[in-house]
Amino acid sequence: MTPREYTTYLGKGGQFAVMSHIVVRGYNVAIPEIDVGSDIFVVQDENSTLWRVQVKTATAMAGADGSLRAKFNLPERQLRNLPEVDDLIYSLVVLHEGAWRAFINLPRAKLEDATAGMKPTHGSLTPTLRPSETRVLCGKVDLQPYRDWWEYWPDSRRS
Repeated sequence: MTPREYTTYLGKGGQFAVMSHIVVRGYNVAIPEIDVGSDIFVVQDENSTLWRVQVKTATAMAGADGSLRAKFNLPERQLRNLPEVDDLIYSLVVLHEGAWRAFINLPRAKLEDATAGMKPTHGSLTPTLRPSETRVLCGKVDLQPYRDWWEYWPDSRRS
């Protein structure tokens, strides 16, 4: 498999992993036929509430000290320049040695804040997340509060 093919499979795997977390909480999910910035539509069927989710997946590499680093590729235009996507939720998924290590679910504005000092390269931002047991650093910003944070979609099976 070529690196480009692997990236496609990795991205789709991360998307399905996020979808599975949401489905077991009692929500309906759909993949848009045309991807113009949302990878998943999440629907609460009881009241027709809709959430748009953009999934980005990266493979973490271990450093000499054992710490993990996962580099993401985020289109700058989607993250910084489109006010109409204010409701977009990002799910940053980290894979390491065949296991999903972290799901960081946060609103677009929070991710924009975390990447505020970054300069784009070829129209993309490439933040590196450093997940550990107690923190998920993106530069100097700790995204730990958003790790495995599925509160956008509270478990609807509990009534």
